[in-house]
Amino acid sequence: MKLEPQKQKATFDSTIPLINVVFLMLIFFMVAGTITTGMRADIIPPTVTATSEREQVAEAVFIDSSGRLFIGDNELEPQGIPAGPYTEENPLTLVVDRSLSAQQLTEILSALKAQGIGYVALVTERGGN
Repeated sequence: MKLEPQKQKATFDSTIPLINVVFLMLIFFMVAGTITTGMRADIIPPTVTATSEREQVAEAVFIDSSGRLFIGDNELEPQGIPAGPYTEENPLTLVVDRSLSAQQLTEILSALKAQGIGYVALVTERGGN
């Protein structure tokens, strides 16, 4: 018995799945690119100084929850804050207790402004987001 050789089918790789993947990626990147909003051109974000946190609070004025002011361990009045050339680049640094009321903080800031201190930096803690 003589068997005929089987003809091999011509195999070729289909490019249809590849085209499908490319189009899905194209659609994904088009959607992802339009979801984010751009930053306004007229907004300039603030810059962070290169000082470390320890250097930042070393010369800071601390305000506790009752509104008392401290430099180191010494309690003082708002009028007792050292006069200095507080500028935008070198503001008076305040570390305020988070339980201090906004009204008390406003009164302290008003007293500092009346004393001629125009530039104040409030030290905050980064949130846990």
